[in-house]
Amino acid sequence: MKRVLGILVAIAMVMSLVSVVSFADGAALVVEDVEAAVGDTITVPVSIVNNPGIISLRIRVTYDNTAIELTEKPSDAGLLGGWTVPSDVLDSPYVVRWADALRDDNMTDDGVVATFTFEALAEGDSTITVELIEARNVDGQKVEFDSCTATVTISEASEPTEEPTEEPTDEPTDEPTDEPTDEPTDEPTDEPTDEPTDEPTDEPTEEPTEEPTEEPTGPAIVSEKFYGTVGEEVDVTVSIINNPGIVSFRVKATFDETALELKSVTDLKLLNMWTTPSPTKTSPYVLRWADSLAAENNEANGAIATFTFEIKTEGETEILFELVEARNVTGQKVSFVSGIGIVTTEAEPTEEPTEEPTDE
Repeated sequence: MKRVLGILVAIAMVMSLVSVVSFADGAALVVEDVEAAVGDTITVPVSIVNNPGIISLRIRVTYDNTAIELTEKPSDAGLLGGWTVPSDVLDSPYVVRWADALRDDNMTDDGVVATFTFEALAEGDSTITVELIEARNVDGQKVEFDSCTATVTISEASEPTEEPTEEPTDEPTDEPTDEPTDEPTDEPTDEPTDEPTDEPTDEPTEEPTEEPTEEPTGPAIVSEKFYGTVGEEVDVTVSIINNPGIVSFRVKATFDETALELKSVTDLKLLNMWTTPSPTKTSPYVLRWADSLAAENNEANGAIATFTFEIKTEGETEILFELVEARNVTGQKVSFVSGIGIVTTEAEPTEEPTEEPTDE
C-alpha cells in the first residue's frame, strides 16, 4: 500500500510540474525592430503572446534616450483592464501597469497592450527592451512572460526631394525669324578718347564687413571659431547664455563626418545630472542633462560641454548646436536659439600691437 501511495505521490508531483511548465510556456512580451530617419516619429506597439491568463501586468520599457525620445505618454490599447495612468516624466526606463482587482476570471487575449511614440534623435543603432516586472492571475499566482529586445536603426535625415512643379510646357515656338538685316554700317567712330585720367586715388575706403558681433538677447546656445591642422585634435566648447532657468536640457550637435571625427565629449558641470551619451560618436550627437529631483531652476550661464574632434580635411567646417528640448522646474518647455561652432585649418589671426611705438 505504501508503495502504491508513493507512486501516486510521484505521479502527482510530475503532473504538477508539467502543468506549471505548460502554463508559462511561450508566454512573452513582444516588440518589433524599428527603422526610421532622424526627426521621424516612431510608433512602437508592445504586445503579449501565449497569454496564460492574468488580471494584472506591470512592464518596464528601457531605451537609449540619446537616440530616441519618448514624446508623449504611452496609450493603452484596451486589451487588458485596469490601466493605470502612467508617469508624466517621459524618461527611460518607463513603467506601465494594468491591475483589474475586481475581475473573477482571467484575461487571456493576445495582442497589443500599449503603444509608445518616440522621436528619432540620432543616427545609428540602439535597442528597446521590454521586461516583465510582475504579472498575476485571478488566484494571485505570479505568471511569467519572457522579455524582448528590438533593434532601432536610425538613418540620416533625408533631404527634401521636391520635384520641379511643372515640366516646360512647350518647345521654343519659333526659330529666329530673320538674319541680321544689316552689316555693321560703320567702323567704330572713335578710338577711346582718353587714357584713364587718374590712378586710383585711394585704397578701398571700407574694410570688409564683419559678422554681427552682438550676442542674442534671449536664451541661446553659442560657440566660437576654433583653429587647428589636419590630423590634430581640437576642443570645441559649447555654452548657453541668457538662461531663464531649467532643470533639463538636451542639445544635438550636427557636423560633417568627412571633415571632423568626434573623439570624446566632456561635461563641464554647469548643469546637473549629466547622462552618459551614446558610445557611437556619429553625427548628429545628443547630450542630455535631467535633474528631475531639483526643487528650483538652474539659472547658470557658461560652457556646458567640450567636444573633442580630430580634423580630417583642410578648410572650414561648421558644427550646428540645436536644442532638442529644455524644461523648467514646473515642466514647461524653454526655448534656446541654436548656435554654430566653426573649425578651420586657416592660420589663427595674430593680434596687432594696439599702439604704434611713440619714439624711435
